Amino acid sequence: MKEQNLLNALLTVFSKNDAFLLAELLKDNLDKDAIPYGEIEIAENQKKDLILLAFEERILIPVKSRSGPAWEDKLLDFGKEGYYFIPPVVKTIFDTMRDTGEVSCDTAVRKVLSSVVQRDADGFIKLVG
Repeated sequence: MKEQNLLNALLTVFSKNDAFLLAELLKDNLDKDAIPYGEIEIAENQKKDLILLAFEERILIPVKSRSGPAWEDKLLDFGKEGYYFIPPVVKTIFDTMRDTGEVSCDTAVRKVLSSVVQRDADGFIKLVG
C-alpha cells in the first residue's frame, strides 16, 4: 500500500516512466544512509538516466566530490564504486508521500522542523516556500 502511495504521488509530478523508475529506486533505498550504484536494482540501460534525473531533481547526491561540498563539485560516478545519498529533508518528503499518497512539501518541512528547535515554523515555511 505504501509503495502504491509513493507511486501515485510521483505520478502527479513526473512522467509515467520517470515516476515508475523513481519509485523503484526509492522503495529499496529510502532508508539507507548511502546507496552504492552497483546495488541499484534497475536495468542497466535505464540506470544512468535515472541517476541523472535524480541528480537534477536533487533527490540523489553523489558522495564523491572534486574539491568541496558545493553542488557543482559533486561527481557522478556510474561505476561500482559510486555512492549516492538522499538528503534528510528529501527523505522526509518521500516518506510523507509514501504515507499519504500526496505531494505535500509543507507537511514534510514541518516534520523536519519539528526535529529541530524552531519557534516560528509557519514563518520559516513561508520564507522557504
